[in-house]
Parts: sequence; C-alpha cells; structure tokens
Amino acid sequence: LFESKPIAEAKVPDWIEKYLERTGYKSTNQARYLLTEYVGSNLEKLSNALVKMTSALDKGSIIDEADVKANVGISKDYNAFELSSAIVNKDIAKVTRLVNYINENPKEYPIQVMVVVLYNFFSKATALYITGKNDKDTLKSLGIMEWLSRDFQKAVQTFGRKLIDISKLIQEFDLRSKGVNDTGTESGELMKELVFRIVYL
Repeated sequence: LFESKPIAEAKVPDWIEKYLERTGYKSTNQARYLLTEYVGSNLEKLSNALVKMTSALDKGSIIDEADVKANVGISKDYNAFELSSAIVNKDIAKVTRLVNYINENPKEYPIQVMVVVLYNFFSKATALYITGKNDKDTLKSLGIMEWLSRDFQKAVQTFGRKLIDISKLIQEFDLRSKGVNDTGTESGELMKELVFRIVYL
C-alpha cells in the first residue's frame, strides 16, 4: 500500500528506495531520481509505476535507468527531460523535432503529463536561481542530483529572473489544457505554443 501522506519531493528518491527494498528490489540513484522527475511526488502514481515496473523484472533485480525508461513509458530520445534540456540550450531544431514527435504521440505523451514534468524542472530551476548557489548541499535540498545539475544551472544562466515568469506561464497552460480560460485549443497546439513562448522569453 502507498502512503497517502504527502512528502517533499526531495524525499521521494529515499521513499522509492525503501519501497523497492520492501518488495525485494534494489535501485540506482539515477533510476530513483529519473522516476522522481518523471512521476513527481504523488505517491499513488509512484506506487502504480513501481508495481508496473517490478512486475516485468525478476525479484532481486537492481533497477537502473534503462529499466525505468523501458517500463514506465519514458522514451530514451523523446521525452520531457530531453525537451527541457533543448529548451534551456535554445536548440531550436531539437525543440521542434521533440515537440513534433510528442504531438504525434499524444497517448504516450499526454500534455497534462508533459506540463507537470516541465513545471517540476523549471520550478526547481527557479528555486536554484533564487538561492544564488549551486553547491552540493543546495542541489540536494532542492531534489537535484549532481549528475543532473548541468541543465538546471544552464536554465539559471539562460533565463535568470525570467524563470519566475516561466513557472507562471506553465501553470497558465496547465489550466488551459484542462479547459480553463481556453475555448478548445487542441493539446498539440497548446504544447507548441507553450514551448516556443518559453524558448523566446
């Protein structure tokens, strides 16, 4: 059974580790943080993702990034993490390719999921910008693994105080994707508009 009490996202990787140990599995740091980035801190969704993943693996397995990507619906080349990286590096060609692929596969990449992952990324980048630090302790307190820190630091460098506007913009599009203050714009068009408004801020 999953815990219903909400926890801070920075504590989610530890929760995942303990959950897997209880069910007879081990996991790498990268796998736990990838799951956290993709699924977030909703423990019910995390539990469902973990049940799905472990059901495809032998008891006692050490779960790594490849297992997460193969069993939780995360594509190696086309996913929100790659999209975040392309956005902060202002790689227009890659952004365009990723958005087109995502929009061509709406069942695999529903806009509500993509918006949440983008929001998680940019809210952490905003918090990093506000702290004005990038040492190991700061990164850890924000739930950012050191090996993932490059894109967050690049976001701070590229957007600076505009990160606050980006977080607000993503929240606006999250509501629009749910029909609030929107007259029925298709999800693909919403996704494209959101991403390119961020890129050109």
